[in-house]
Amino acid sequence: MRGSSFVCAKLVETHKIFLRKIENFAISSLNKNSGGTISYERYKDDNQLGVIIINNPTKRGAISAEMMLQFANVIDELEGEMNPPMGLVFASSGQYFSAGLDLNLAKNCINTNEIGAAMQLYMSDATNRLRALPCISVTVIDGPALGGGMELITSTDYRIMRNPRPIENIEANNNTSPNTSSTNTNPFIQSVHAMIGATPGFGGAARLVSIVGRRHALRILGSSTRIQPWDAMTMGLVDTLYHRDINYNGSSGGETTVVSDIDAGYKFLKPFLEQPFSSGVHAMKNIVHAADADNSEISESKESLGMKKEREVFTSRWFGEDNRKALGLEK
Repeated sequence: MRGSSFVCAKLVETHKIFLRKIENFAISSLNKNSGGTISYERYKDDNQLGVIIINNPTKRGAISAEMMLQFANVIDELEGEMNPPMGLVFASSGQYFSAGLDLNLAKNCINTNEIGAAMQLYMSDATNRLRALPCISVTVIDGPALGGGMELITSTDYRIMRNPRPIENIEANNNTSPNTSSTNTNPFIQSVHAMIGATPGFGGAARLVSIVGRRHALRILGSSTRIQPWDAMTMGLVDTLYHRDINYNGSSGGETTVVSDIDAGYKFLKPFLEQPFSSGVHAMKNIVHAADADNSEISESKESLGMKKEREVFTSRWFGEDNRKALGLEK
């Protein structure tokens, strides 16, 4: 893969093994009703904005076999563009941002320590490459981001989150069905890994520490707490909140009003998009990314050690006794 942050012979071979496994599963009879897509296109109102969309609403944005392949291909496409966009919005088309790894895929394909380790390498590589792209990126969190979905939101430069109106809270609380078709699914962020006897498998733990710090990262990962919008902004996980279609004038760091979720991302990135030279914005992103790698708590060398430990712990936990019990595979 072009521009991989983990370029080495072992990674390339691991990717090949994982790709064969995942591609075979994608066309097998076990891959029933998974589907879903992850797509990329330029924003219709501004060609300097790119949009990545998770589209699997019937499975709460869960990441299927096909979607894993498409996600890495989207990053390949963005890395290979001669004139990449200045801004990039990462969003979902459904009521959930993403519920993480599709359980059918976990139970019937990624069901050994070895394949789990290969998935961790594959998805960590893709998400870290997304974070390193020259465009300024923001995740728009319109609905719950759970497990792997929580990890995906750490792969962009910024995060913005919908803050429901009081009426939305009432309606959502009155609708208790897990398969609700209501359009008022309130957003929250939750690491459910500890609840299922696992640890982050998309490289999100190291990135989370670099975003919110050790103390908040331990709370998010270790307690499985649902992080609500204002709490997320207070701890620095989210950069601003937004409402949809209400009469409120806000700004970055507070709240703003938008017509759609893509519009929210567009408005947040507008100060970058208004710069006269896209190459200048890309240059600044490259400088900041390099400085962050050199000077932050998660430096380039430390990140390699952190990611290695993250992979080792994930491999030891994935499809271990606790994880299998949580997935209902053994008593």
